[in-house]
Amino acid sequence: MLQRLALLVLLLSGLAGCATAPPSGWQQGGAPLVVPRARWVNGDVLVDVDTDGVVTLGGKHLLTVDRAGRVYDLENEPIALLDAKGYVHGPDDKPMGWVGAGEAVLPGGEGSWLMMDATGLVVRRSGDGDRPFGQWLGCGYAQTVQTCMLISHIVGAQILEAQRSRPRVGVGIGIGVGFRP
Repeated sequence: MLQRLALLVLLLSGLAGCATAPPSGWQQGGAPLVVPRARWVNGDVLVDVDTDGVVTLGGKHLLTVDRAGRVYDLENEPIALLDAKGYVHGPDDKPMGWVGAGEAVLPGGEGSWLMMDATGLVVRRSGDGDRPFGQWLGCGYAQTVQTCMLISHIVGAQILEAQRSRPRVGVGIGIGVGFRP
């Protein structure tokens, strides 16, 4: 799963690199962020952040977040910009949702899909109930929560995509073996 997640995030990065324009406001930056040394543990997925904003997945450089709300790939191409109101914009100003201190909303979403409590516990909200979605260590300060939520929002969406695209063996009636997403 870790390899599939890394591949999906690299694909996201590559798509950002093909974009014609960075998000509006890219040059001046968006929301001011405090970037902590922190770790997000989500099952067997370990996401580390250093104080320079380098985000690694399993020790491999994945993306970078800077103190001006910019998220970029390994080639310094824009992935996302967090604006001062919490909206996340992708290349060509593609809406990528909203991120605040302790919650994140998917694009077009009516409610939070991720919540983080004061202990760093991340909860994924869905129609079938709330589920733990990892634990942040090092994001206990009020000034760092939005940074950690931004990373959870971007990387977490890729984790879910990796889980959805993983073939699972299904049991059914009839002859043959089925695979379902």
